[in-house]
Amino acid sequence: MRLWYLNNDPSIGRSFVEQDTANALKLEQPSQYEELLQRSGLHYLTNRLSSQQNYECAWRMGDWSVLDRDQSPSDFRENFNFERDHYKSLKNLHKIDKNLTNLFSEKSRLSLIESMRKKNPQSSKTFHNHFTMLRQMQQIEDFSVAFFSDDRDDAMERLYEKWQWHDTLPCTSFVEKEKILAQRLVILDTVETVDMVREKHKTLLQLVHEAQNANCDNIAIKYLKHLRSLTLDDEMESKMLLEDAQLCKKFGYIDLAKKLFSSLINESKYQSFITRITGLWTCGEFFSDNMNEDPNVIYRDYFKMAKEELFKYQKRFANVADKMRCIKEERIKIFKAVAKFADKIYSERDKYLNSSEYKEKCQYLELTHKEVEKLSTQRPTSEELQKEIRTKQYILMKNSELDKLEIKNICNDRNLYLSIALEYYISLAAFGENCDVYISRLVSLWCSNHSNDNVINMLTKSLDEVPSYKFLKVLPQLASRLGNSDTMFTKLLTRVLVRCCADHPYHSLNHIMALQNANYDAEDQSIDESGRMLQANAKAIIQELQKNPKTKGIIKELNEVNIALIELANKHIDRQSSRLELSANEKIIAIGTKRLFHLPTVNLPIRRDCNYNNIIYVTKWIREFQVLSGINAPKHLICICSDGSYRSIIVKGNDDLRQDALMQQVFLYINDIFKTEQHLQKLQIRTYKIIPLTKRSGFMEFCDNSTPLTIYLAKAHNRYRPFEKTFNECRAVLMNCANQDPSVKLQNYLKLCEEIKPVFYNYFLEQFPSPRDWYEKRLAYINSVASTSMVGFVLGIGDRHLSNILLDKKTAQIIHIDFGISFEKGRIQRTPELVPFRLTRDIVSAMGFLGVDGIFRRSCELTMEVLRENQATINTILEVLLHDPLCNWSTSQVEMCASANESIHVNEQKNASATRALFRVNEKLSGRDSSTTVHSVGTQVERLIQQAINPANLSRMFYGWCAIY
Repeated sequence: MRLWYLNNDPSIGRSFVEQDTANALKLEQPSQYEELLQRSGLHYLTNRLSSQQNYECAWRMGDWSVLDRDQSPSDFRENFNFERDHYKSLKNLHKIDKNLTNLFSEKSRLSLIESMRKKNPQSSKTFHNHFTMLRQMQQIEDFSVAFFSDDRDDAMERLYEKWQWHDTLPCTSFVEKEKILAQRLVILDTVETVDMVREKHKTLLQLVHEAQNANCDNIAIKYLKHLRSLTLDDEMESKMLLEDAQLCKKFGYIDLAKKLFSSLINESKYQSFITRITGLWTCGEFFSDNMNEDPNVIYRDYFKMAKEELFKYQKRFANVADKMRCIKEERIKIFKAVAKFADKIYSERDKYLNSSEYKEKCQYLELTHKEVEKLSTQRPTSEELQKEIRTKQYILMKNSELDKLEIKNICNDRNLYLSIALEYYISLAAFGENCDVYISRLVSLWCSNHSNDNVINMLTKSLDEVPSYKFLKVLPQLASRLGNSDTMFTKLLTRVLVRCCADHPYHSLNHIMALQNANYDAEDQSIDESGRMLQANAKAIIQELQKNPKTKGIIKELNEVNIALIELANKHIDRQSSRLELSANEKIIAIGTKRLFHLPTVNLPIRRDCNYNNIIYVTKWIREFQVLSGINAPKHLICICSDGSYRSIIVKGNDDLRQDALMQQVFLYINDIFKTEQHLQKLQIRTYKIIPLTKRSGFMEFCDNSTPLTIYLAKAHNRYRPFEKTFNECRAVLMNCANQDPSVKLQNYLKLCEEIKPVFYNYFLEQFPSPRDWYEKRLAYINSVASTSMVGFVLGIGDRHLSNILLDKKTAQIIHIDFGISFEKGRIQRTPELVPFRLTRDIVSAMGFLGVDGIFRRSCELTMEVLRENQATINTILEVLLHDPLCNWSTSQVEMCASANESIHVNEQKNASATRALFRVNEKLSGRDSSTTVHSVGTQVERLIQQAINPANLSRMFYGWCAIY
């Protein structure tokens, strides 16, 4: 256990202390210490301390004195040893012995194959190290073929291109990739030709760069030292300086980092390289983080200069394809750096102008002005008193002028950096890829400054540069702001929405039509001025699009289907009927096939060319349907689609689905974060499509092959433990003590726990009898519980009773539904929710004998680490979503108190609630939940798990939550 912690500690000092003390006491050393030193890049030390010959250390150090007597070819089929044969292969390559190099390469390969044959093939992870070794052998063989060929120069050029392509391939970890690149260095030392030396320098730089990215700082230092010992050309030296400066910046060596950046930027020999441009904006980031310079100086001398220098560089190399590719990548990096910097300064200035400190200063200025006026009216009797009053008046006026100048400068800075941030966010949105975060921040800045004429003028000129498909993810939030009273803002917003609907009608029109039909089925048709304006603007957009031949037919058919579904959603159905069937006159049946209506619950990939010819439309609605459980009697419909598939939807009336749809948006954004790394993809949250049609009706995707946990657990407890109390009996016991003291509730809860035992673990034995399937599905279940628990905690999702959690029968992942209680709304209910997520005994029993202390805990920590690392991204996205005017995150009491003539007050309440929700999310992502102490990820996860399984908390939950199961 201790070695595991030492192995994962970025500092190797502790391991040295352990090693040194053990040597002094003459204690036996486990082999893991050698592995630890080797993984830290200390191969010389490892070789000296190793009790046995370490072939890897030998070839890494270029020590070819080992095994001076080579094995004879007659022993080829005997004594397989990969490390030894691999070493011999490299040794003979350095001897320029083609035959023996190929011989031992082949033997190494056979040794690997033999080793892989004996491994368990059920997990690919078993073979990761073997795949790396195979790539090493392939590298030796490729070099041998090229080096010993008749046309060596051309062959070597092709080999370098192949290596460059190989480097772009994914690798399981930096440790594996480092082995391949380290061997490449050894191979390139075979003969010192000009091109091989150049390639060696490039490989060393790549190792330094990737080691830094992987936080393997010791490895980075090692290869950087190697680079500094070599004679480099000016371009390579500039790249080395940049890596060195970034490493010093990372370690906090401020003065040394400044000196290195200064050398890179100011020395004339580096002026013609793109690395200097990288140095300029990187140095700007460095000074911005430390605020060692005035923001205006940082922007002028580093960021702005980097942009100007890149423009000059682009003009010089306009016809060089490789250079232009580098320029394009560098431009995006500069845009990101400047946008981040300008946004930071803007946010600081804006925060100050909305702070109590600023209000106090304004009050002080007002008092000073009154005091000066008061002093000017006084008529002193003596000259001495008159002089004293004039002095006092002068001091007050000067202080007032200084304060006014300070405020003016802050306001000017705010407006300046707002413009700069918008300019670069627009550029990122226009020319960058994976720009959802920048689009979200652009929309946030735009909407929060909707009455700023400069902002509107700038966006009017430049928003058309941004492709319409990039607005689709935030389109619901854009559309919801159509009720804004600012004419210029609404005009620009309408232009963007019309463009999105015209280019991507199947991804956009539903949002606009839901606003147009917002009160179609409302019982109370009275709406405030903002609501009327929103509907009117949505209607105007639809009318504008009806003039477009491309969208006219789509709008007509979409409106017909939507109206039919709205009417069906609100239709009263007699649940007692033995057979539920829609009549032939029912509007949804009578409208027939609509070939321009794409079923929104079917995923339709966004096309940049705006060509949507292959949509999935409904050919027939099945007349038989089912009414599901629930207070609003949702209806389960089945349709046959144009691709021949049967698909299901759930139509709901008297229920606002907009908040649920928004929560699905949040999950999709978080899934995008999880998709960035291979090992995080297992943590993705299951989502489903929700399409609001009005304020109180809509439909959603039916999760096929899923079952609510309440249904399975009720049957399973009756089947496996028939002598226990039933679900209803347990609920009755909990309900009877609902109004009693917490101690009585806890006593009853513990008594029920003694009587009722978990049975959910049986599900995996029933459904997945194959050991492999059982293991994979249980792992998928644990990971999904972990990720949804952590994300649910951060977003304050409550009301996680058993009917709101589904289980996928095929993948064993859990699916959460119904998000009416979000952003800690559950904590202010009549019966407050005291647990951060559902982690009851049945949920834990399916995790195996380790329970919450095995994979679940590690997956929770991994999820929380990723969420914390991406706090700024999550914050940017939630800022746009939470300030959606159509969603209210405040308490139900506020909603009930609001009346039609209190719209301004209600909007203020909504903004305050959204701000508080965002504040709480940031507190949790900083590890400060319910405490001023900042907790580590491990401590935070431990506290949450203990809260979730604490019987005292579970016993006080609402009885319908069924904390027993």
